[in-house]
Amino acid sequence: MISRGYAPNVVTYTSLIFGVCNLGQWKEATRLLDQMLSEGVFPNIFTFNVLVDTLCKDGMVVEARSVVQMMIHRHIEPSTIT
Repeated sequence: MISRGYAPNVVTYTSLIFGVCNLGQWKEATRLLDQMLSEGVFPNIFTFNVLVDTLCKDGMVVEARSVVQMMIHRHIEPSTIT
């Protein structure tokens, strides 16, 4: 995508994060989140919800809470889904 001159947006990154989370690759998901942020693409509530869901399912509640805190810090209000 990048090699063809298209910059990934929040939907692209969220889709990628969702895909790797479904494969149980939360480390890759957090790497994608870091890449997303470094490129100036800001995650939305859907991005955060995917990460929180995956981390909780893997028993990583402390890490999930950190994601929720990052979400709040970025002024994104957690929803009932979160």
